[in-house]
This record gives sequence, C-alpha cells and structure tokens, in this order.
Amino acid sequence: AYTQGDWDVLVFKDGDYAVAVDRQWHVIAKSTDHASVLNSAIEEASDGRVFIRRGTYYIREPVVIKDNVFIEGESWSSTRLYAAEDTVILEIYAETKSILFLCIKNLLVDGRGIVTIGVHIHRETPYELNMCMLENFEVLGCETNVYHEIPSKMLVINSAFEYGGTGIYQSGGIVIYINTWFEQVDTAVHLVGAAKALMIEPRFVAVTT
Repeated sequence: AYTQGDWDVLVFKDGDYAVAVDRQWHVIAKSTDHASVLNSAIEEASDGRVFIRRGTYYIREPVVIKDNVFIEGESWSSTRLYAAEDTVILEIYAETKSILFLCIKNLLVDGRGIVTIGVHIHRETPYELNMCMLENFEVLGCETNVYHEIPSKMLVINSAFEYGGTGIYQSGGIVIYINTWFEQVDTAVHLVGAAKALMIEPRFVAVTT
C-alpha cells in the first residue's frame, strides 16, 4: 500500500463518487464527474505525483495533462479510465508551456469501441514535450488508441494497444517500444513523415498490417 510520502494527491472511489485528497487528507474535489476530479488532482499535483487507487473511473470529457507530473494507478488491470461517451479519454497537451517529463504507469484506458482517439499527445507551438514514459499502460477499444503528433521522445515499456483500428498513429518524434503488445488492431504503428520507432521484443497478435 502507498504511504503518505509516496504521493502528493491521492484519488479514490467512494461509491459513485471519485475523490481527490492532498497529503493532509484535505478534499480537493469530490464528484460523480470523475474526469473533473482527476483534472483537479493533476492540476493540484503540478510537478508532483498523483496516485489513483483501483476502480473504474467513467470519463465524459478528457483528462488533461499540461505539466510535469507522475501519474500512477494501483495496477493496469484494476485502475481503469472507462469511456462513457465518444471523447478523448487522456490528453497530453503542451498548451501554455513546455513539458520536460511526465510518466504514466499502471493504468488502463478503455474506449469500449465508441471512442475515436483514446490518448492524444499534442502541443501548441512553440511549446515542447521533451520526454514521456508509459509503463504498464494499456489502451484498447478505440479507432486510434494513441494519436502522437508531437516531435518528442517517448518510451513505452511493458504496455499494450489492443482491439482498435490503429495501435499508435505517430506523426512526429522518436518512440522506443520495449516488450509492447499489439493485439487485434489493423495497424500496430502508423508512422508519418519524420516519425521514427524502435521496437525491442514487440509482440503482435492478429495484427493485419
């Protein structure tokens, strides 16, 4: 179990509610709008760590990351961001400043077959995303599971992209995939322009192209 020193903001389920608390257990946000609670937690933990306890969090608007942050679920099989309608579920967006480093770990993003883009990584010029790491991260059930359109470096470790049209659409940057699964997708990684990908021990199951 996580101790108080391991996180700056803790998110957990309380019945139908999602709740975010700080290190002093003061409530930052509590709502049945789970995305708004997660967004409040991420904003509060700028340059810090958000720990999301096990549970299904229903997403009706994007969960947006605009800053250096470490987001960790309890496990990728038990901490789930679950699409309640067709919306981007997780958005990494260098909108008003550059992001030096962010990490997302132990999380499942489920588009349930109704979502066009599951995870969208993008920016506003001239801002940059220097480095993004995804570890034990699963995205499934989206027309495009991850849409990566920023000239950044990304490291993907022990992750899976499944049951969609495209696993990763990558129109920029360099991505290193280590022990990454692609299952039941039409295209594992779609590279556009100067985008580059290095795959180390990839695993393909029923991938068309």
